[in-house]
Amino acid sequence: MSIFSEIDKLSANAGKYEAFYKKLIVENEKFNLTSITDEREAAFKHFIDSVYFKDVFAVDKTVAEVGSGAGFPSVPLAIERPDLKFTLIESNNKKCNFLNETKNLLDLKNVKIVCERAEVAGKDKTLRESFDYAIARGVAKINVLLEYLMPFLKVGGSALLWKGE
Repeated sequence: MSIFSEIDKLSANAGKYEAFYKKLIVENEKFNLTSITDEREAAFKHFIDSVYFKDVFAVDKTVAEVGSGAGFPSVPLAIERPDLKFTLIESNNKKCNFLNETKNLLDLKNVKIVCERAEVAGKDKTLRESFDYAIARGVAKINVLLEYLMPFLKVGGSALLWKGE
């Protein structure tokens, strides 16, 4: 039995999670997206961990994610919170292609991919000080991460970091 059928009891979006997981595993064979490939471990460490704080975000807000990599936490959050608008900022072209393909596969209309280094994107007038939230997971140490995230935030915006246990 798939762990995603168990998640289905908790979320009507489990089918999207399973499709995302399958794509992740196939693409991970071509280039490194994640070291976590076991279905059960991925379900908990990627999917559930990503959506654990989904209710922290206010309704109809904008979110920038720096260092999106394989799309965690933004893709699961975008699945659960279609009211939020996500901009995923990733510097690796292969990962950007993966994110765009995943966005299309899952029909995520609330996701935009920006293939650029955070330091450069943070100076872009269309992105700078444009977001209610800036988030990241596992990109760098907290002091460096905050330097990456802060340029994207509107005055009064919040940085949310998926760090530690």
